[in-house]
Amino acid sequence: MSIPNDLWTRLYVPALAMALILVSVLSGTATAQSVVKVTGTQGNWQLTLNGQPYYIKGLDYGPDLKTTQGTTNAYVADLVATGANTTRTWGTGSTTSNLLTAVDNYNAHVVMGFWLNQNVNYCTASNLNTTLNQIVNWVNSYKNDPGVLVWDIGNEVILQAQNYFSGTTLQNDRVCYAQFVNQISQAIHAADPNHPTTSTDAWTGAWPYYASYSPDLDMLAVNSYGGICSVQSAWAAGPNNNGVSYAKPYIVTEFGPSGEWEVPNVTECQLSLLICKRPLRIPMLGRALLAPTATGLLACRWAPPHSSMATRTISGAPGSTTNIRLP
Repeated sequence: MSIPNDLWTRLYVPALAMALILVSVLSGTATAQSVVKVTGTQGNWQLTLNGQPYYIKGLDYGPDLKTTQGTTNAYVADLVATGANTTRTWGTGSTTSNLLTAVDNYNAHVVMGFWLNQNVNYCTASNLNTTLNQIVNWVNSYKNDPGVLVWDIGNEVILQAQNYFSGTTLQNDRVCYAQFVNQISQAIHAADPNHPTTSTDAWTGAWPYYASYSPDLDMLAVNSYGGICSVQSAWAAGPNNNGVSYAKPYIVTEFGPSGEWEVPNVTECQLSLLICKRPLRIPMLGRALLAPTATGLLACRWAPPHSSMATRTISGAPGSTTNIRLP
């Protein structure tokens, strides 16, 4: 799902859920580099932080990082007050240091995203080495910060490629993208062996590409809303849909009730109610949703007290566009 930046500056978006076994202490200040590992085997996966099991209770981070440290500190204070111990970004850059400084004050952690453009043909692009080197530079800048938890490469690129390509070009682009993700993961691991890598997409149909062409990733990842309850069964069915499950655990990096793109032919009023009621339709700290081979807690979409009304243009019924006011 692609959402305008101005909305993310006002909302904490649907939460992270780790399909792993995790626990954390929310008090105290983190001071030493974190060492994070994916351990275990099929049916017994675990994420560890400095040798201890870590259970993510997460909310994705939406506010603009181009602000004062005090403002970022206030947002993070609100975030951890909900019981969250982890947040996630879609991109990493110079202002990410504000967020890391803030989470370090609360012994919280960040899934560090790297944005990769969704409209690029990854078979023919000429600047991929530049992109890879920029990512490695940011890894080297932040890898020793105790707030770093996971490196997350790209967001929904395999799904969104269908908006730009078709036929053989689309198929080849998805393969080339997954291969590029693998290159990035290898480079990140070479620069930082102390944090795992993953890559987020918006459907489990992307996972076979990662299984085949991104073997260096430590985990799979998915954003899922209306289809959240089918994620575990898709994982169990495996890349060949034959009941031989994927060989790596997964994380749910966004979730929530059915999105407006999943609810066709609704009126503007109905769509407004659907979106505005979202915070009331999922539990704050969640419940166990996934199977024992991949268990985790889910948290909710959260609009912080610092937020204000935002206008977002979204698709309503086919052929129409509506402006929805979001709290």
